Amino acid sequence: ARLARLDEAVAQHERSVAVAREADLPQAECRALSNLGVLYSSSHPQHAIEACERGLETARRIGDLGLQSRLSANLAVAYCTLTNRCDERGVGAAHTAIEIDRSTGQLDHLAVSLVVLAQIYQCHGEAARALRHYQEALTLAEKGGEPQLLFPCYVGLATLYLAVDE
Repeated sequence: ARLARLDEAVAQHERSVAVAREADLPQAECRALSNLGVLYSSSHPQHAIEACERGLETARRIGDLGLQSRLSANLAVAYCTLTNRCDERGVGAAHTAIEIDRSTGQLDHLAVSLVVLAQIYQCHGEAARALRHYQEALTLAEKGGEPQLLFPCYVGLATLYLAVDE
């Protein structure tokens, strides 16, 4: 995927899902479905949603809260960027991811979930709500010092400030 060979990446992840399912490795299947959902999101929105929902169903069945959070955040992104069902399904999925992250102490992923919700609020013109979530995410990301978490916080805050002429 990082080499811009999306079709090959999708094929490999589809194969990973099938192999994990055949081998009865539900956690590996969920991870592959999560990654597949992200890959599908740029070209096949409905497939992205279906992959995330299948993964979420499996994660719930096996009781893996970490995977439930990741898949819920991915589902929120898919619903809010790819469909007109953001208010109906996406916002709830983002809140679910945040609740799971808080309850399990997954602070590194909590930053991701907060950024997702901040982006949703930003797109809906709710700058104050977006700002609160970006700031909380940034505080968590700074504690971890992880550039992959810091970058979306800074970008989100920068675009938010630009929108309000700051």
